[in-house]
Amino acid sequence: MKLKTIATIFKRNKFLRIWNTPNGSQWITNGVAAYSMEGMPELTSAMLLKIFDIPEDKQADWNCEVEPMPAELYEICSDYRRPRTSLEAKNITVQYNGVVHMLLNGSGGEIVSIDEKYIKPLNDDMDYLRLYKCNLQNGFAVICHSGFETTAVIMPLRVGETLAKELLGIGKYFNSISYTATSDTIIEHIPPAASIDPETGEVLDESGESSNYEQETL
Repeated sequence: MKLKTIATIFKRNKFLRIWNTPNGSQWITNGVAAYSMEGMPELTSAMLLKIFDIPEDKQADWNCEVEPMPAELYEICSDYRRPRTSLEAKNITVQYNGVVHMLLNGSGGEIVSIDEKYIKPLNDDMDYLRLYKCNLQNGFAVICHSGFETTAVIMPLRVGETLAKELLGIGKYFNSISYTATSDTIIEHIPPAASIDPETGEVLDESGESSNYEQETL
């Protein structure tokens, strides 16, 4: 869990809640995502603002409270018997109006969207991270598990009608006969692409061996 990354996210709206749970653990939230502070000493608003590197003369700008974690959220985080649906990240994200939509596949073909920045504090745990959809009384939440621990809760993004129409138009075009014909024409005039070693950036010949030059990188 990267606290500095969480701090960067929370600084956007200067909203901070510390949630205390019945089992004695604490979570922090900005109203959209919540992160478990398991293993940390008992936190206060003043301690967190100091961890977030907020100057004392700026701390009054923050909306900070300490309160009990909402019962329904505590239940879905602590009761593993509660029904939940596994989600898998798609190999595509969509950037729209300054927000990167991370798209998640659910069973039955449904697609869930979350703001990608809320998953970044968990990057250290990506090898063990599992995502689930869990229904709430009003809507649903995305639950993040690292191993057997629940580490975060992220509320979904609602994809608006404008973005949905744009995605539909893009999909129709790239599956159209006109695109296929154009693509085939372009490919006829392009020499075979060189293979690139993903670790070194070195250009490989057709046999997979190193060529006598390397691909420059930024």
